[in-house]
Amino acid sequence: MKGLLGVVGWEGDARTRWPAMGVPNGESSALVDPAGRYVLGRTGGPLVTRRLDRVWMAVHGDVTFANEFESAACETAGSPVLDAALATYETKGIEAMATALAGTYYAVVVDATREAVFAVNDRLGTFPMYWTGERGVYAFAPGVLTLLRAGFGSRELDLEGAAQFLRFGHLLGNKTLVPNVELVPPGTILELRAENKTARLRTYFEPTSFFERDDRANARGLLDNAVTAFVAATEALTGPYELGALGISLSGGLDSRAILAALGERGRTLTSYTCGVPGCADERIGAQLARTIGATHRFLPHREDVLSDVKAHLNRFVASTEGMYLSHGLTELHDVLWLADTDCSAILRGHGGELAKTHLAWPFHTAPDIDDVTGAEQIVERIMGRMIFVADEEQIGSLVGSEHRETMLSFPRRSLSDVLQSVSLTGPDLCTFLYLTQHHRRFTAASLQPFREKMDVLMPFVEERFLRALLCLPVQARTGTAFHREIINRVPALGSIVNSNTGAPANAGPIRVVLSERLNQVASKLGVSGFRHYHELGTVMRERVLPQFAHELTSADASLRYLFPSNRVRALTERVRRGSSSDSMLLLAVLTLELWQQRVLAS
Repeated sequence: MKGLLGVVGWEGDARTRWPAMGVPNGESSALVDPAGRYVLGRTGGPLVTRRLDRVWMAVHGDVTFANEFESAACETAGSPVLDAALATYETKGIEAMATALAGTYYAVVVDATREAVFAVNDRLGTFPMYWTGERGVYAFAPGVLTLLRAGFGSRELDLEGAAQFLRFGHLLGNKTLVPNVELVPPGTILELRAENKTARLRTYFEPTSFFERDDRANARGLLDNAVTAFVAATEALTGPYELGALGISLSGGLDSRAILAALGERGRTLTSYTCGVPGCADERIGAQLARTIGATHRFLPHREDVLSDVKAHLNRFVASTEGMYLSHGLTELHDVLWLADTDCSAILRGHGGELAKTHLAWPFHTAPDIDDVTGAEQIVERIMGRMIFVADEEQIGSLVGSEHRETMLSFPRRSLSDVLQSVSLTGPDLCTFLYLTQHHRRFTAASLQPFREKMDVLMPFVEERFLRALLCLPVQARTGTAFHREIINRVPALGSIVNSNTGAPANAGPIRVVLSERLNQVASKLGVSGFRHYHELGTVMRERVLPQFAHELTSADASLRYLFPSNRVRALTERVRRGSSSDSMLLLAVLTLELWQQRVLAS
């Protein structure tokens, strides 16, 4: 995992833990306190720091200023962002510095004079920064296994994390699958000071502030502002990259299409990539979209070399996502290999587009039964009542051994309640809050880790300034596809091409959408070329995964047999073998947990 990592032990024992962190070149490429109280390094490249007197700062990712006028002033004065950030820290403190910064990043500040180390996470928690501590020694790293190898944490499976994974397909809050190892929360500073030798988490940003809006504002004006902000976000993200260095993951839906429309003429310089099974709707529609905008296009089919050795590829994928991402089609195993062979240094992706069409933001989508909800307790009941993202309670209960069944079934509901404590939003906004802070941060971000090892990933839909403009819109303006239509209308020809999710043109009216959607579903189920779904998880699980993994899951050596008894797993695999698509996701979740735990025990 690329990123910053460090050990802090104010009694001078940081250096004894550092070698096990596995940084190439050891201390020669690190910032080391002569007294051994802290060591800061980097994986995936050399450690680069800025210094002001006896204060050092290092950043992973891209950082700028939250206030564009302050940013412009600093650029005019010829002062790099980090120099200005250090100056802010010296005069106003760490919280003022964190508040002044923006972007997709996390930063570490080492203050030798004040004997303090600070790790600062951006407002959305874009990159994973895990931390833990014991007996006055603390460590942080971009990977859980790094901390385990250095002697931190426990090698047991965290049952609450596992229960969340089985129900939601990802974890909630700051939990990991390892007890006592957590993520640094978004908008938070991890503070480690010598004076008390303890760790403290300080919040400098609350994500609920994204939802502050004036309901008296003109709706048309707010929509125009959101469109302008999206175009500006797309331009700002792509601006630093040379022509020809940018790619875009292009599906047949609306999110990546909106990015194409926002780019305008610059879209001609892109190389677009569509991944999926041959004959899928995305293959047909992606090529049409690329031709319309004038971009170079490639279709990247699922690879036989991956499927024939899915065991090795899935093992690597589970390791790179820390066991905390449940793929919905194993498509990423193919996509990562294809994109690694391209010349792109950055790839545009439409993740987060569901925030602008919240009725599709599964599993925290808005719906009429949510509109009248006013409190967290009600929203938890409604969401858990419809939650089938992976499996329902009955399926999970039939899989888990009796000793842990009640605990595993109760954890998800309690965990969801915990993340909504002190959140006072209305029903639809509560759903959007959950999608942004939980699903996007814990599901989408985890899925992108393997890609980020190869290239930069750019996501205009979750750029901070655009989010503020988008979430200022009235709820009804971001429930459907009104925002996407507004953006796509910048290039009208893109609107006349069908949406792979409905079979109707993107600019079609509601009646045509309803009629086309039914025909589209029938053609997809029949496997008609040009209408097929982009993945075939059930078939892959039955014909490729089970032959390579079935024995491993049910043998006496299975590391999680105490949680998932062999006879219950065997019954699950048999249902998948007979073609039960509803059980395929649950089996993949169990397999992911098993592969992760094997890796933990071997670390």
